[in-house]
Amino acid sequence: LSLKGLAGLIGAVEKILFNAKIVIIDLERLLIRAMARHKEFDKEEVLTKAMETGAMVMKELLSGA
Repeated sequence: LSLKGLAGLIGAVEKILFNAKIVIIDLERLLIRAMARHKEFDKEEVLTKAMETGAMVMKELLSGA
């Protein structure tokens, strides 16, 4: 495997991981919406969960994981 091939493979894996994070973000949004529909969850709790999730995903994206 050449360096160019290895770089291409790493790029492909990075793209897959990035797309997986997008899917996770979408799933979290669905979960937050579902939680917001139930009476036992207040809006502040849902907002806090959304911010924690966003911060976690941004940290992962910035760390290059």
